[in-house]
Amino acid sequence: MKEIKFRYRIKNKISGYTGFIHLTLKELEEGRILGVCTPDYDKIEILSRDEYTGLKAKNGEIYEGDIISAYPNWNKIEMNKIIIFQNGCFGFKDIDETFIPFCDSIKRQRKANKYYEIIGNIYENSYLLGKNNA
Repeated sequence: MKEIKFRYRIKNKISGYTGFIHLTLKELEEGRILGVCTPDYDKIEILSRDEYTGLKAKNGEIYEGDIISAYPNWNKIEMNKIIIFQNGCFGFKDIDETFIPFCDSIKRQRKANKYYEIIGNIYENSYLLGKNNA
């Protein structure tokens, strides 16, 4: 079973600092909002919430909103793709805007480990998607 995790992009309203915090569903249910017990919760703004897809790339866990470098048909032609949730499952939007779903299979995970690399996210690196997707 896939571990349910979320990645929050947060901003400190006072300092302007933005960053990411990762939390499991269990941590959220236990009340560990933003991973810290803080009386200053009102000083934190949640900018985005992205769910873990259950897949791992060569360099980390793949979350919704990530931009991955992938090799379609595993033929060494590199393309940048955005991870999205659509029609009840995670997948990526191909260069022609076609949705290509991930399947929960060991075969797909092996390909992700070998052929996918996280190169950014839509919040900080949208330019990686090209002019049509920025």
